[in-house]
This record gives sequence, structure tokens and C-alpha cells, in this order.
Amino acid sequence: MTKREVKTEESNLKLFPKEIPLWIKDRLEGEDVIAIMDTGLYKGRFAKTSVVLTNKRIMVYKKEDILEDISLTRIEEASIRTYLNVCILVVKTDDVSRGIVAFSRNRFKSLEKLVTIINNLVIGKISYELLKSSVTKEIKLSEKRIFKRLFDLLRPTLPLIVVSLILSMVLRIFDLTPPYLIKILVDEVLTPRAHIEKLYWILTALLALFIGQIIFNVIKGYVNTKLNLLISRIMRSAIFKKLQRTSLFYHDKFGSGGLFTRIFDDARQIQDFIVRSLQSAAINAGAVVFVGAMLVSLSLKLTIISILPLFITFIMAIFYSMRAPLYYFRVWRKWSNLVSTVSDALNAVLLLKSYRKE
Repeated sequence: MTKREVKTEESNLKLFPKEIPLWIKDRLEGEDVIAIMDTGLYKGRFAKTSVVLTNKRIMVYKKEDILEDISLTRIEEASIRTYLNVCILVVKTDDVSRGIVAFSRNRFKSLEKLVTIINNLVIGKISYELLKSSVTKEIKLSEKRIFKRLFDLLRPTLPLIVVSLILSMVLRIFDLTPPYLIKILVDEVLTPRAHIEKLYWILTALLALFIGQIIFNVIKGYVNTKLNLLISRIMRSAIFKKLQRTSLFYHDKFGSGGLFTRIFDDARQIQDFIVRSLQSAAINAGAVVFVGAMLVSLSLKLTIISILPLFITFIMAIFYSMRAPLYYFRVWRKWSNLVSTVSDALNAVLLLKSYRKE
């Protein structure tokens, strides 16, 4: 397998999945799951069917029922037969080739990777440990390459990102400073009824902070607007140019609605991550440092008591980061399918109207 053939967690082919359905786990016999792949069909014999490849056998599940269970020691070769709308996974056992499961045509690339893995095991006699280490290493390299390409693409936005982060940090400091000034006002001026001259300085500082907040919020809004527009233009232009160079088979496989989702929704997700999530992480980190420094200056014991919940929050954040991407991916996939269906239906109506005019 080459590096380009490695699927990420968002693909149809799940390599060495961390989460395995319970109905598959119950039927494993001390073996490890290499890949799980659904057929992508919603009608016919193989509707809602999945193929499970382990280091010992190939199983075809329809919901919780096993349709096929073939040991890898019996398989001589795996191949693909393609037809108009489907492609068939064919295995050769005892010099006889037969199809064991059908896939939707848009699963062809993923099926090619699955067949490559099977042939590596049964023909190339590659050990399971070597296969696992090479695939997992390539997945990590693939993810790094994706992030590198993304950051290279968005390099022109770096100055605006830095300016926006600095403004966000300054505004957070402005938000956290008034309580400290009010504390000085209460402890050193109002309670002892002394140091009246400090009252004017504190009120002046509070007024300056509020005016500064207004000014910096206006500047930040302007910078974020420019940043949003620049990211949107770069991402959507790059995707659109790429689509112009793709083949007709690619457009036929995904449909216009799915491509609309790539141009608009997927680009917006990246835009929201850079403009909102990244800034929120930086602001919250700065707030923790600033508040922590103030607490340490006031009372070390109070600081220790205050940071105890942070450990629980940190553990919950780790658990959330492990589980949330799976559910977010499902939501985004369903939204993409919805947009694709509605868009294709509307395009079909427009096409019928054009035929009617002819």
C-alpha cells in the first residue's frame, strides 16, 4: 500500500478501528479486526451489509447475521468485478472464484484498498504485525501531510490570525482586570474610608478599560471579518479549481449536492475552527495563566483549592476529544447526504423544465 491509499477515520474503510460493534466482538475468536467496511447499498440482498476482515478470516454481516465466513488460509486471491452500479468482491478458494458481497460503485476506491490488504496477507504472506505497523504509521503520516497542506494553503492568513489572537488576549485581560480594581477599591478605600485619592485613579482606570474594550472590539470585529472572507475565498477557490480538473466519473460518483457541501459546508467548518475554536483555546489558556497569577499573589492555599476542578475538566476533555469526533462525523455525513439529495432533486426539476421548453 502506498501512503495515498491510506484511509483516514472519515473514510468508508475503517482500518484497525478502535471501536468495534458489540455484535462483532461477541463472534471474534481471539483475533484482531483489521478492517470494517459497509457496502453502501440500501436495497437488495446486500443492503446494510458490512465486511469484516480479521487476521484470520473474512466475514460478511447483514446486521447481526453472518452471510459468509471464510478463513484466510482457504483464500488464494481476492479481486474485484465491476458492473454498472455495483462492484463485487470476489475471492478464489479451491481454484474456484465466486463473489461474496456486492458494494455500491462509490465504494470502489475503498474496496481496492481492502482487496490490496487481503492479497498482501494471502499472497504476499505479510505478517499481521508488519501490516499493522506499516498501516498505522502511514495513517499518521497522512494526517500530518493533510495538516501541512492546509497550513501551507492558509499561509496568507497568518498575519490576520496573529493580530486576531493578540486582540482577543488583550480583550480578555480587559475583562479580568475590573474585578481586581474593584477589590482594591473595596479593601483600601471604601472599607477603611481612607486613601480617597485612590478612588479617582481607580474610577479613571475602569473608565479607560471600558473605552478600550469598545475600541478593541471594533478593531477585532473588522480583523475577524477580513479573516473570514480571506479564508473563505482561499478555501472555496481551491476546492472549485480542483473540481474543474476532476473527471466526469468523479462528478457522477458524488453528485452535485455532495460537491456543494464540500465547497460551502466543509470550508465553513475549517473557517469556524480557525476563527472561533483556535481563538477560544488561546483566550482560555491566557485566562487560566492570568487568573492563576492573580490567585497566587493573593493566596497560595486558595489557588490550590481553585485549580482542583481543572484536573476533572482535563480528564473529561480528553474523553470528549476521543468520543466527539465520531458523532460529529456522523452528523456532518448525514447533513451532506441531505444537502446532496435536496440539491440533486432541485437540479432534476430544472432539467425537466429545460427539456419541456425544448
